[in-house]
Amino acid sequence: MLCAAEERCDELCHKLVRVCPRRPELIPFKQLEVNRAEIQLDSKLGSGKFGEVWQGRHTAYRYYHVTCLSPLSFMDVLTANASTS
Repeated sequence: MLCAAEERCDELCHKLVRVCPRRPELIPFKQLEVNRAEIQLDSKLGSGKFGEVWQGRHTAYRYYHVTCLSPLSFMDVLTANASTS
């Protein structure tokens, strides 16, 4: 079938030169969660309506940006923004 397509190539076909890469398997979100006791917060990077962003460490060699959400819910912020505009 590939040989027939090569003979009649009309710009919609492309010669296959390598195997198409497979998509990586998705990891369930719950498996990405980290125990809060394992995170050390180093320095505060910023803050906003939804909470604070810190630079933190999970292990001695890996640095991450950690978002600490405020108790204010997302819907509360949307409601407040809608009532002021």
